Amino acid sequence: MPALIAIFFSLFLGAIHFWNEKIFFKRETIKAKTMSFVAGASVAYVFLYLLPDLYKGVASINQWIFIFILLGFSLIHVLEKYFYQHTAGEERLFRFKEIHFFIFFLYYFIIGIILVDFLKLSIFNGLLLFMPVLFYAAVSRVSFVEVHVHIREQKFFRILLTLATFLGVLSASVILENAFLYHILLAFVIGAFFYIVIMDFIPREAKGRSEYFLLGISVYTILIILTWIV
Repeated sequence: MPALIAIFFSLFLGAIHFWNEKIFFKRETIKAKTMSFVAGASVAYVFLYLLPDLYKGVASINQWIFIFILLGFSLIHVLEKYFYQHTAGEERLFRFKEIHFFIFFLYYFIIGIILVDFLKLSIFNGLLLFMPVLFYAAVSRVSFVEVHVHIREQKFFRILLTLATFLGVLSASVILENAFLYHILLAFVIGAFFYIVIMDFIPREAKGRSEYFLLGISVYTILIILTWIV
């Protein structure tokens, strides 16, 4: 049953990600409130759920596991910065979008694996992971539409990127048997999720609504505490 639910979630996520450019807010005020709420929820989820879950991996990998958190966080920034500084014009644009494609695929592939593991605990635990990821796929400024047009218009790449989470779900049964590898992948996703929350979810400067950010933190904190006591 968890595997079937994970397959459904992954296909739904792929569809949302595929048509990302069709999803938008007509009113900026609604977008600001929603982004602030999801930012708060995502921050609470990282600190109160993902990091404690990763703590289990410290027993087998020790402090080395934090290297992979750092790697996940810094990989996107370093690769994008490198190509931005060392390429120009059309080549810069193309390389920049290639990196986005690679990182998108790797991120959503690992999400599929972790989703299966969380759904084995309960549907509720799976949903706690799925909802922030789904929102990111739906309205993030880093979306499928930003992948270079030459890549986006090639059916193979378009389908491959859309099915990344689904392929991760199908691979989960093999990878989850290796606890060492799983916790490395989980650490990588946590680092990447930190980057996503900071760069995409949290509104900068005067943008966003603090009260909705705090509301998001409060709601997700309560939901996560329920998983601790139930």
